[in-house]
Amino acid sequence: SELPFWKRVLAGGAAGGLSIFAVNPTDVVKARLQNSRTPLPLGGTLAQVWRNAGVRGLWAGWSPNVARCFVGNAAELGCYDQFKQTLIEKGFPAGGAATHLAASAGAGFVSSIASTPVDVLKTRLQASAGLSNEGLVSLALRIPREEGVLAFYKGFWPLFQRKVTWTVIFFTAYEQLR
Repeated sequence: SELPFWKRVLAGGAAGGLSIFAVNPTDVVKARLQNSRTPLPLGGTLAQVWRNAGVRGLWAGWSPNVARCFVGNAAELGCYDQFKQTLIEKGFPAGGAATHLAASAGAGFVSSIASTPVDVLKTRLQASAGLSNEGLVSLALRIPREEGVLAFYKGFWPLFQRKVTWTVIFFTAYEQLR
């Protein structure tokens, strides 16, 4: 039987949140490497985070990371099925590539809008792991005060392009191949 929308959203969100929590240390190191003005060695970066902040540093930014993945996956998985169902009710062919393409593009768009603000918070917290003690709430309040509310959407267009491209390829391929 068909799952209700809220269960699809919750299942997608929970799967994404649990998965990213488990691999958060790799995301911390990646954020540090990406935000450095000079090349950093992988092992040295991990050691520096460990030395300066310990286990806590490896899970820096975990809450916005989990929130971002929860929101992103909930939107992608929950909205994809909902959009697909609505399109079929409007006359699109149930197994058609156009149905899957439109539903997946819509899901990627919703996911981008919902997850970009928490992606900004997550990236900034992880990039400062072991270098700053600023917390999530402090950062969330400081960004709009110093940079304006639109700063929460820095990087929206590349994220949008990535998410829509990914969801279109993933869901269309999945539906056509199964």
